[in-house]
Amino acid sequence: MRRLKNYTTVVPAARSIENVESMLVEHRADSIMKQYDDGRLSSLKFRMIIEGTPAVFTVPVRWRETMLALAAQGLFPKRRGNVLTPDDEDKAYRIAWKNMSDWVAAQMTVVDLGIFDAAEVFTPYITDGSGRTLYEHIKDEPGRFLALGDGKH
Repeated sequence: MRRLKNYTTVVPAARSIENVESMLVEHRADSIMKQYDDGRLSSLKFRMIIEGTPAVFTVPVRWRETMLALAAQGLFPKRRGNVLTPDDEDKAYRIAWKNMSDWVAAQMTVVDLGIFDAAEVFTPYITDGSGRTLYEHIKDEPGRFLALGDGKH
């Protein structure tokens, strides 16, 4: 199994979060809201004006899933048995946000190059009136959205 990207980062999560926010604002996000789970930032909700219409996107950072992936690869050297420590949580949180910062930077690069526009790269994360993302709808009702048939039409 390939080692996870940024698993040795020492970049503080706060710096990665700042970088993400800066990139979003630079690319016309006009508001950003932070959502927390147990005291840790778990998603960013931001708004962009798309062809005159406000669109809200919610991008999650699943740091707990990052922690499980790190544990599965044995990347918590101070771990005792199956117990994850607060240091393990801090490391997972830091790595998750560093990877999110890198991912947003990659998305914004293709936007800057004209390969895609910002709305296009963030479409899975566009939210409806209830706050659910397009991705969540597709995940919950794949037949409704992915009924492409045999591809011959």
